[in-house]
Amino acid sequence: MGELTEPKAFLSDDVRQEIDRLTSIHNKTPRFFKLDERLSSDEVKIYVPPAGIKDEYLPRIVRGKSSGQVSHIFLGGNYDKNLEIKLINTSSVIYLSGNTKWCRFTGCIELRQTSCFFLGRGISANNLAINCSNESVLIGDDCMFAEGVCIRTHSGHAFLNLDDDTKVTYSSPLTIEPHVWVGQDAKLFMCSFVGACSVIGFGALVTKPVARMVSAKGVPAKATSLDGKLWLRNSNFRNTELAKKAYRLFLG
Repeated sequence: MGELTEPKAFLSDDVRQEIDRLTSIHNKTPRFFKLDERLSSDEVKIYVPPAGIKDEYLPRIVRGKSSGQVSHIFLGGNYDKNLEIKLINTSSVIYLSGNTKWCRFTGCIELRQTSCFFLGRGISANNLAINCSNESVLIGDDCMFAEGVCIRTHSGHAFLNLDDDTKVTYSSPLTIEPHVWVGQDAKLFMCSFVGACSVIGFGALVTKPVARMVSAKGVPAKATSLDGKLWLRNSNFRNTELAKKAYRLFLG
């Protein structure tokens, strides 16, 4: 283990401020980490809390072909071996702030080129697929992703402009504010923003920003007001209070 390191030292001021805003529900995002020499390599530096993390709570990290670039992964708490992080020709910063004991997060996070990925606390996901290239994906506290959700920030392949032979690949950053529920098989494609307390419907295709406290459904997705209704993970006191807190902070 090395000296204490703060993940925000690797991030721009704008991303730091956004993370502070997105973690206002749980307020327990770890601040300091130590480099774990046992898990790290020349191209992938892995940082854990000072107390460490047991091997059974580490996600799988898959490295692509050597590129000479260095990525930094900060693991703020226990995760699942069924969460896979793929690094492909990238110098990314991945900051997983740590999950709560009642939330399970499984799926695949694939990062290409220079990108930034942040995950808040209290987030549950069942086989979530995230594909990010050249941009940031920032997901706030207390979000819920049903099975089969796919998030993509880029077009995947380049387009050739026949007028001047230039090539372009389209991409967009994505911010998902706290307490968002994304329904089964929904697709978020370069949509840039999903506002707090919103719901994305079953099988929806979202290609445009989604406002706060709306329901977005259909192909392509169209948003309608939730008419003052706040979705709940379940009806117990703790989750009800977390939902109310998200509402107060972002819509109150």
